[in-house]
Amino acid sequence: MFTPVPAKSIRASPPSPARSLLLVAPTPMGFSLGWQGQDWINQAAALDDDSTTTAAARAAPAKPMLTPTRPGSSGPGKRARFVAACYGDEDAGDAMLRKHMEWRAESLPLPVDHPVLPDWAFFHGRAKDGTRLLCVLGAKIDLRQGTAAQYALSAAAMCDAMEAELTASEQLTVIVDTRAGDGWTNPPVWDVVPVARAAASVLTANFPGRVRRIVVYPLPTAATAVWQAFRWVLPTATASKIVLLGGPASRASPAPAGLAEFVSHGAIREDLRHRHTSLLDDAG
Repeated sequence: MFTPVPAKSIRASPPSPARSLLLVAPTPMGFSLGWQGQDWINQAAALDDDSTTTAAARAAPAKPMLTPTRPGSSGPGKRARFVAACYGDEDAGDAMLRKHMEWRAESLPLPVDHPVLPDWAFFHGRAKDGTRLLCVLGAKIDLRQGTAAQYALSAAAMCDAMEAELTASEQLTVIVDTRAGDGWTNPPVWDVVPVARAAASVLTANFPGRVRRIVVYPLPTAATAVWQAFRWVLPTATASKIVLLGGPASRASPAPAGLAEFVSHGAIREDLRHRHTSLLDDAG
């Protein structure tokens, strides 16, 4: 069984001479997106911790279970995940599951007027430990094309569609690329934080127990210092799922070599493999 590396141990790839200047003084874009990626992940990583139990505590008192509106919308395995998210409290788990079913009936499928959003998050391939890969490109978020709530709902719809392909206990590895991209929106951090918060709220309540780890890369030196200062605010269970890979974060920077511990080059979507050529060194 793979044991995720605690986020409190931040690993940075050794800088080459060409990278050293960026590590000492990251470009504004690199720092912005590096911090943006960390904030995105800090918010989204609440997927199985205090927010989950808070949502369960706010759920309505026990009442007859709703009849599932779609095949496979509930079952013993799914219920077990919700109960586990509530630390074994069956009443709280059942209440949380009811809230999920109500939300699902009201929110999915996506409404016909839902905007077409950028390709900012998607499933593709598997991590080296066999978990499904959820890839996030924060630099593609564009709030001119949709609100934070609409981005969150699109992520939830994507996860809901994936549920049919997952076993009851199967988990995900989330990888978050903080680098900018040519032709992408490359938004400032304050555009991304609302999306992170909205997504964390929706995903926490509706897909507990699915995330095994979250890998954010690359994280510049300056952003690493910020993480060191604020990591104490994260619940222990959340912090243990986050893996931070240090390195320069400009659009031309290579993916950190440490990413090869989790993902192979072939698992990266074809149109993004040129951003991950450092993984080829591990293939041989």
